[in-house]
Amino acid sequence: MSNYTKLSKRKSFSRKLAWEIVLAVWIVMGILSIIIYKVVNSSLTKMEEILYQEILLHTKETVADKMKTIDTEDLTQVADILRDADERVNNNYKNPFFESDDVYSFIADGNGKYIVVSDSTNIQSDSFPQFQTLHAPDSVTHFGISMTFLTINDADKAVFYTSICNTPYTLFVVIPQELYYGTGRLVGIMLLVMIAVSLMVIFLGCVVTIRHLTGPLTKFAVSTQEIAKGNFDVPLPDIKSHDEIGLLHDSFQDMQHSLSNYIEELKTTTASKAAMEKELNIARNIQMSMIPKKFPPYPKRKDIDIYGFMKPAKAVGGDLFDFFIRDEKLFFCIGDVSGKGVPAALYMTVTKNLFRSFASREIKPDEILKGINEAMMDGNNSNMFVTLFVGVLHLNTGHLDYCNGGHEAPLVVNPNGVTELPVKTNAIVGLMPVIYEAQAVEMTPGTTLMLFTDGLSEGMDSEAKEVQMFGRKRIMETAHQAVSSGHLQPRPLIEQMIESLHAFTGDAEQSDDLTMLAVSYYGKEITN
Repeated sequence: MSNYTKLSKRKSFSRKLAWEIVLAVWIVMGILSIIIYKVVNSSLTKMEEILYQEILLHTKETVADKMKTIDTEDLTQVADILRDADERVNNNYKNPFFESDDVYSFIADGNGKYIVVSDSTNIQSDSFPQFQTLHAPDSVTHFGISMTFLTINDADKAVFYTSICNTPYTLFVVIPQELYYGTGRLVGIMLLVMIAVSLMVIFLGCVVTIRHLTGPLTKFAVSTQEIAKGNFDVPLPDIKSHDEIGLLHDSFQDMQHSLSNYIEELKTTTASKAAMEKELNIARNIQMSMIPKKFPPYPKRKDIDIYGFMKPAKAVGGDLFDFFIRDEKLFFCIGDVSGKGVPAALYMTVTKNLFRSFASREIKPDEILKGINEAMMDGNNSNMFVTLFVGVLHLNTGHLDYCNGGHEAPLVVNPNGVTELPVKTNAIVGLMPVIYEAQAVEMTPGTTLMLFTDGLSEGMDSEAKEVQMFGRKRIMETAHQAVSSGHLQPRPLIEQMIESLHAFTGDAEQSDDLTMLAVSYYGKEITN
């Protein structure tokens, strides 16, 4: 079954709207019809009443003289006059819905006894039985003629009567109520028929007009269903009008073209994004392969232990750490490149390679930083830089030479507590010529040096009303907890720091690269 057939089997919008319009018109016109019917019926009935009275008055004037002397000839003439009046009523006020010859007239004396009758077939006694009730309060009198409604011979009648001047007699005209109300009812029925016909014409006109105007909407519905399924090339109904339907057609057509173009662009973008993500994953793997990941790195040595951790905020990042042993000296560094993503990763790679290059031939950390700075300044049009901390630990003595290039101060952790390594900030690396000043301390056996980037100190809490950072205070508190728990070795210390950071940040997205490096020195005493 096609979509069009399914839609056509539903209730037609145009027909529904037409019925609603017709129903509203019917209600209004029905109320008006009742009002008009009552007004017209009342007015026409009143007019007929006046006409009956005119006939009665004319008959009264005609028989007045003849009723003064009642003889057989006069009574015969009076009966003819009454029959003529009856015929006038029947002929002038015929109703196609009610035919009757029951209109009759008669003259009665003061006791209600029949004197003259126009049609004896309607007379069943010698006198008018309801004569004594004619002056009841419900009788209505107009122009000297009275009218009332009576039940005569089990039939409802309208009775008009008047006294004949200068005589003791009363002239009566008896009319069936159906004939009395006939004209008003006839006009009312004709009015109702005309209203019904008019409403049917309105209904048909509404259906035809609304279907003509809204017919394309059904086809539009089929087209939109196809578009929803992804068939953006489905043909739209041909609309040539310049009204709202035509505007809707043009809008649908523009939407159809826009969707087609968007899908094509989306396919291209998706393919490009997939290729880029693949390339970024390769770059991430390459970058992570450049960072030491084997821990402990020197399992046969008992005088030192090292553990490092790095997690970029994006696919690739700008943090770095590195270390190696040369001539019984441990050369190590940690750094944070400005920015994130691919540019920072490239800059990080250059920095790490320069560290390896200069540390392979220099033993002073300030000279290493100086060489890296001068090399990175050359051609640095992007004005990128790196904060870098370089240390040289003499494994035979525990003597530590170090130089800082604008980086975070490391922590010194030992069983006696946690302190910050005293460092001179110096300038960042890669922007300008700088004279770096080296420093030195003695590391006692059992001491751990913990280095980190600002991804740790600037970790943010997503659930706080105001932005809060993890901060150095919490770093120090976590380090003290590690000392209390006996977690002085590099790996347990960093893992406890990561756990504390995650508890603080919750589900917040990582805003910066996170890198930590811990170096523990145990000395020659422990190795013997």
